[in-house]
Amino acid sequence: MKTTVFSLLFAVLAFFASPTNGFAQGPQMPDINKMPDIVIPYEGTSTKFALMVSDVLHFKAAVLTAKQMDVKKKGLTFEIVAVGAVVKDLANDHSLAEWFAKSEDYGAKIVVCENAMAVFGVTKDQLDKRLSTTRSGTIHLLELKDKGYNTLHI
Repeated sequence: MKTTVFSLLFAVLAFFASPTNGFAQGPQMPDINKMPDIVIPYEGTSTKFALMVSDVLHFKAAVLTAKQMDVKKKGLTFEIVAVGAVVKDLANDHSLAEWFAKSEDYGAKIVVCENAMAVFGVTKDQLDKRLSTTRSGTIHLLELKDKGYNTLHI
């Protein structure tokens, strides 16, 4: 069950890092609207997932994983917990708003670490209204694990 999720995530990350797609040469990121509309069947029995991300590349990979797992249609629960430097990007990179909207469309919730916000000087007013916060992303992920979530830090 976890193997399928890990394999899916690895495939998405490998796509981004492939030298043939141009992403490995610089900070260029894919246009989410041009991504293939692929649903990869999740064959496990778990219904709750949480991914901790600390950079934009992994944030986008997590959103695409929610899309490929067809989270909303299958009634799965999927959280993306943002920690570290990505918090600054989520607040300041307005091009990510499209990814927030897609995340919402796919049924994935984005939770931002308030500790990281404090470190990087980000206020709640700077965050998109679709994002929620938690005092500690790490503790939040551990609590989700206690609640039966499959968790992964990418």
